[in-house]
Amino acid sequence: MIQQNSKIDDSEDVARMISSEWIVDGILQQTAFMLNPKETYLSVNRPCVDSYEEDVSKFVSNHERFRFENDSYKRALLSVLDVRSIKVYNDSEELLNVNIEVEARNVHTKSHAGIFVRSGSTNIIPERQLPEEVASKHVSVDMVLQDIRWELLELAELQECKITEGKQE
Repeated sequence: MIQQNSKIDDSEDVARMISSEWIVDGILQQTAFMLNPKETYLSVNRPCVDSYEEDVSKFVSNHERFRFENDSYKRALLSVLDVRSIKVYNDSEELLNVNIEVEARNVHTKSHAGIFVRSGSTNIIPERQLPEEVASKHVSVDMVLQDIRWELLELAELQECKITEGKQE
């Protein structure tokens, strides 16, 4: 069994389930990668895990806004290596001590994972102060997270997938 909080291999992809609210005129919006209040990571799923199709089917069944016409769902597919390669700079183009990590979060759902934004061992989340090393570069939590949302949007491949009896086609 995969251990919770274990790093995911760079060769994997992860999929962010997409709500209908995050698509405008057929175009995925950066709000798809926004942390909700009190979230410490962005939820994604791992297509390579054998329970992925069943996990996604259950999720979509329980969250109507993630279900699209003809029993389909949409996902933003992301390369783990590309996600980890995201760098954050301030206005003076100085590299900030911000890292993005993708880790298994499989306590309740085997294919579940999270994209974490950290400086050192501190999660960068809304309503939390940045570590001094990053804050001293004249940036805010909102600026850091917004930059990462735009980067994730750029990396994402929007896909429509069919759900058939708990299976994706």
